[in-house]
Amino acid sequence: MERAARLDRKCAIFSEALRGFETSLAIDTTAFDPVVADAIRNGRIQKFEYCAELCWKLVKEFLLVRRGIDTPAPKSVAKESFQVGIVDERGYEAFVAMIDDRNALSHLYLPAEFNRIHSALEAHLATMKQICEYVCGAE
Repeated sequence: MERAARLDRKCAIFSEALRGFETSLAIDTTAFDPVVADAIRNGRIQKFEYCAELCWKLVKEFLLVRRGIDTPAPKSVAKESFQVGIVDERGYEAFVAMIDDRNALSHLYLPAEFNRIHSALEAHLATMKQICEYVCGAE
């Protein structure tokens, strides 16, 4: 029962984080001074990193609680999520791309890479929302 309650808490935390991430993406940065617009872009990236981390850890917990699968790393979690039907093949590829982008931001900073990842945030949000719907809506 403890693990199920923990999964429910993780779902609530992740859902709230996704709402904040989605709200940040709705801001029209063209209405702001370039310095403020840059701060908003940086905030979006930070929200993405936070949500991506919560996402794979939520799926890890789901796999353990609901399927009895204990897997230690983000990409193995993505693979198992495909194998049990949380995501389809396209969803698996998107999940891995999201993890790769989170890792890229954590380990190096290149403006071109930052811009590429920033332009992919809407797609990453869609992936995370799909995962959240499955994991947090599953009984």
